[in-house]
Amino acid sequence: MTDDNHIIDLFFARDESAITLTREKYGGRLRRISESILYSVEDAEECENDTYLSAWNTIPPKEPRTWFFAYLTSIIRNLSIDIYRKKQRNERRAEFVALTDELADSIHGAESPEDMMLAELERAKLKASIEIFLRKLDREKRALFIKRYYYFEETGEIAKELGRSESWVKTTLFRLRAKLKKELG
Repeated sequence: MTDDNHIIDLFFARDESAITLTREKYGGRLRRISESILYSVEDAEECENDTYLSAWNTIPPKEPRTWFFAYLTSIIRNLSIDIYRKKQRNERRAEFVALTDELADSIHGAESPEDMMLAELERAKLKASIEIFLRKLDREKRALFIKRYYYFEETGEIAKELGRSESWVKTTLFRLRAKLKKELG
């Protein structure tokens, strides 16, 4: 498999094989992230292609050598969420709402238009607090939290990946949400 540094060098050289190598190395994983948000193979493929275009347009000047997959993940995740929001303005998908509702009791959001400006200011503080919370967790629990709430993976899939039961995953997520709520005060 091709090294990320080599792929980044190809992006900097404006060599289109960078996109081909990126697709070969990460395409399946990126599509899976998008599909878990959009529930559409066609939309996920569109997001995947837009991710490569975005990477092409932003590398350089960005140089994500040590975090290339995370960089691609953030692009496809944001693109997928944007498409989801556009398609679902008037109706909400129960699966996505239920997932965000799991965290709703732990993280307080803006409740009125006036609060929205304050919420935007506190967003950076919340992000930092969650990062601190995640650093305190052991590796397995951190992976569990990120797989569920960042990559939107199903609990059954996470259980299989971690070699745990689905009930352990659900219980641990419940406890992690309670712990996060307590830490956020």
